[in-house]
Amino acid sequence: MRCMSGFGKAELKDDKGSLIYCEIKGFNHKFLEVSFDLPDGCAHLESSLKKEIEKNMKRGKVMVHLQIMGSPFYKFLLNKELARSYFFLLQNLREELSIKENVKLETLINLPGVLRINTDTVDKNLEPKIKKTFRVALEKFLKNKEALGQLIYQEVKERCRCLQEVIVDLQKRSDEVIKQRANKIENPDEKVNFLNSRDITEELNLLKFLFAKLDKGLQKDSPIGKELDFIVQEIQREINTLSAKSFDPKIISYCITIKTQVERIREQIQNVE
Repeated sequence: MRCMSGFGKAELKDDKGSLIYCEIKGFNHKFLEVSFDLPDGCAHLESSLKKEIEKNMKRGKVMVHLQIMGSPFYKFLLNKELARSYFFLLQNLREELSIKENVKLETLINLPGVLRINTDTVDKNLEPKIKKTFRVALEKFLKNKEALGQLIYQEVKERCRCLQEVIVDLQKRSDEVIKQRANKIENPDEKVNFLNSRDITEELNLLKFLFAKLDKGLQKDSPIGKELDFIVQEIQREINTLSAKSFDPKIISYCITIKTQVERIREQIQNVE
């Protein structure tokens, strides 16, 4: 079992002084949604990185942040022809307006299109290192999801065990009070109607079945969040039906306990991938 939320990070420093840092965060989401925050020049890597995440996940919102520091990763392009055009235009303007100040290099460089980063040029030697850093971060991210998933598993498992005990006590109590109340009814037809309207055997058997199904689902080694959530919703429906049929305060108290615990189980299950 894996949690949808998680965190993993990795960094790698190469012999040229480049520092590659990758951070992956996961959040709850009904479907798989992956977003990237990549440096300029790395956009072409997004597709392959996304495929690696999709191989390992079925649900959740994933955010990948990649940063490259101290690297000759980018190449600057100087458009000399454009710079010359700007220079002559500014020179003519300076003469027309009788401006004494000369055109400065700093002014030319900052004009649109003169100096820009060539984001299409990538240091090919850096790409394998970027992917390696990403894979290490992804591995840590998945392990963190599994660790959090185990905590959810243990909590849900324990709550289910306790609830199954409560259901046994509830059934004993139900058999007791229904028998006592039925014995006080003298009219045969009224007695039959009472037993039919208050009998919760079907609901209890279905609850036992659903809890067994939930327990089995917890053992699966695959994304089972949606399946478990559906089972828990079915449990909630049966408890509501059972509670509506009950007239004994103690049985109603049992129902409230079960409802409260099942709601907590559902809150945990909604974090499961």
